[in-house]
Amino acid sequence: MAALSLGHLVLEILIIVRQTNPNRCWDSCNVERLESIEALDFHGNPLGKSSKSRTSKDKLKEDNIGFRMLMKLGWGGGPLGKHKDGIVDPIEVQAKRGRKGLGLVQLKPTLASPENGSSYSNKFLTDGFDLQSEAFHIDINFYRDLMVNFKSRQLGYDLVFSIDFTEIERALLCKIASDLNLQCKTVTYDYEHYQFVLLKHRVSPHDLLVKILVERHPIYSALYTVEPPEEELTRHKKVLELCSR
Repeated sequence: MAALSLGHLVLEILIIVRQTNPNRCWDSCNVERLESIEALDFHGNPLGKSSKSRTSKDKLKEDNIGFRMLMKLGWGGGPLGKHKDGIVDPIEVQAKRGRKGLGLVQLKPTLASPENGSSYSNKFLTDGFDLQSEAFHIDINFYRDLMVNFKSRQLGYDLVFSIDFTEIERALLCKIASDLNLQCKTVTYDYEHYQFVLLKHRVSPHDLLVKILVERHPIYSALYTVEPPEEELTRHKKVLELCSR
């Protein structure tokens, strides 16, 4: 109880002020697009190696209607063809963009104010894509490690990814972020160029004081300063100045 009262007392006495540095933007950090040497699946594995490991679980099972129809036609369960040299595993589709014709239900983006750009929900980012059948040419493992590190360090700024990422790559980044329980969005300022944004960790005022005064966290100590309250008269003058603008 004493610790809780002390925490409330500290919050009432101290003022947290965000630093303003004209030479550096503290609100976000830019992330560039890194090419991968070879095509990768959405797990970050080379396509050739991962496809071989998946064939066993992709085989038709006995309860499949196609399997049962072939059995009735005399199929014995082995390779097809006169010389029994046909394929056993199904041919995998390397690119599938989902249904684009009549009947497709698409989510409408939630538009923000013009000065903040337009933002899109996580579900909208991945809608219409079959990520498991896509071939990716970005360093997926690097970006996954980046997000894991971003989450563990609980950084106080956004990660803004380059406009060079394609639509399907942004959908993949959103999937990785969602798996890690990270908040993300896609923003645009001209409806032509889109950017994936990983949102910063939200910190309560009490936790912020602990990071600055106790832990001496280098990031938060550079972002914020803790100051004692000003005299009531000085504060009253500042309020009058703001109201008169």
